[in-house]
Amino acid sequence: MLRLETCAIIVARHFDIPLRTLRGSERRRAVSTPRLLCYVLARDFTSRSYPEIGAYFGYRDHTTILDGVRSARVKLIRDDDLRHTFNAILLTIHRDFPQNPDHALPIFISSRSR
Repeated sequence: MLRLETCAIIVARHFDIPLRTLRGSERRRAVSTPRLLCYVLARDFTSRSYPEIGAYFGYRDHTTILDGVRSARVKLIRDDDLRHTFNAILLTIHRDFPQNPDHALPIFISSRSR
C-alpha cells in the first residue's frame, strides 16, 4: 500500500505541476485530468476511503471522488493517450515501490475494439 500523498506526488511530478495546484480547486483540464488519475491511484494503491481522499484533495465531497474515479476509468478506456500516460505512471510506481510484488499491476493495455 502507498500513502495518498505519495500517489499525488508521483502524478504531480509526471505532469510537472505543483502539488498544491493538484490538490487545489483549479478546473483547467491540465490540472483536473491529473487529479482524476490521482483519485484512481488512491483507490487502487491506498486503503483510503472516498471521504478521506476528498479531504486530502481540498475537502471535496466523497461523491465527487466517486464520480471522478468512474469518469477517469471511462476516459482510460476511450483515450489512448491518457491510457499510455496512466500506464507510465503505474510503471513508475512499480519501479519505485517494488515492496508490493503481489499487488496486481492494473495496466490498461488494450485499446477499444476496432
